[in-house]
Amino acid sequence: MNLHSRLGLASSLFLIPALLLISTSLMSIEPPASLVHPVLVVGGLLLAIAVNAAITLRLRLQREGPFLAGTLLLRAHGTAMNLLTLAVAALLLLAVMTYVLLEQIASR
Repeated sequence: MNLHSRLGLASSLFLIPALLLISTSLMSIEPPASLVHPVLVVGGLLLAIAVNAAITLRLRLQREGPFLAGTLLLRAHGTAMNLLTLAVAALLLLAVMTYVLLEQIASR
């Protein structure tokens, strides 16, 4: 197991608070208050996205005359765990942010 796979596996542990929050909400169970703190949920998701995006995405900026041209490259070889963790973290962040938005709309 190479370093990138180990980082993908380790950063998937940051998804636990968000997974716990969403799964207990779907089952109508009260989640443990210590694990669903907003800093843990959103911070863990953002940290997992940052770690895996740094491994799988490459951003190259270069100057072409008066313009700044950029290229975003997605490396998909040998980093299946990183891609999976990145996708799950992005979907969980989308789900949490959608829930927050809908709660704000419903409270008005």
